[in-house]
Amino acid sequence: MYSNVTTIADVRAANRAAGYYFFSRATCKFFGSSVVSILYKNRCFVTRELGYDLTRYYYTVRRFDPHTAKIETVGEFQAYDNLTAAREAAKAVK
Repeated sequence: MYSNVTTIADVRAANRAAGYYFFSRATCKFFGSSVVSILYKNRCFVTRELGYDLTRYYYTVRRFDPHTAKIETVGEFQAYDNLTAAREAAKAVK
């Protein structure tokens, strides 16, 4: 159980300790991905990924599962065209 996670650094450490590679350098490089928000109280955060056309970035809302340390996608992958909309959506997740 990873209930004491309060920051993105904590999320990264818990995910790695549980044997997952969501934040590994190789994974992030492959997907052109990076974390672009803080960890909100609902355990959500926003990632930015290079789009399929390789010309621009899109944003995805993610959630940390404190029971498994897995990272889940909330809604659709790359659902947001801009960071502001993605951050607002992440904050609103129940």
